[in-house]
Amino acid sequence: MQVNISLEVEDNDSLHTEASLALRKLGGSVEFHHLSRLRRHPLAIYNTSIDTIGTRMLGVLDIIEDAQGVQCFLNREATTWGDSLVEATDSMLDALMEHMDDCGAVLQGLVSPDVNLSQQPAYRAFRGETAEYHKHIGSIVNYIKHQQGRIRLCLAWHGVN
Repeated sequence: MQVNISLEVEDNDSLHTEASLALRKLGGSVEFHHLSRLRRHPLAIYNTSIDTIGTRMLGVLDIIEDAQGVQCFLNREATTWGDSLVEATDSMLDALMEHMDDCGAVLQGLVSPDVNLSQQPAYRAFRGETAEYHKHIGSIVNYIKHQQGRIRLCLAWHGVN
């Protein structure tokens, strides 16, 4: 499975995904229906969701970069490094799965509540394009949540003399 994410850098050095740029460009040209669904504005939903993914991903990377924690873990010394990495990874996977639901909520905010979203071509295209990703991440997250599955940590390294 391959996932491509395009980011655009603005003059102020901020990064935006294609989706956030598209939502920003809609501006006042589209009637939004988020209030009738008791939801935030679609751009706010998307930005919050993508920020959560980034924050949790950085959390995983910060733990991986903790050289002292890794060394303690490898030396079998008392450390919470391994548990922290597993918990951060689990949290990141949850954010990735929640993002799929959030993207659906964004699309709901673009159509009237009396319109069946699942019958809309854009929604069906979104579901089709993301089905493999949703199934892949979803199977991991659901196994962890509903079948008492656990993430196990396995390290491999190549020492340099």
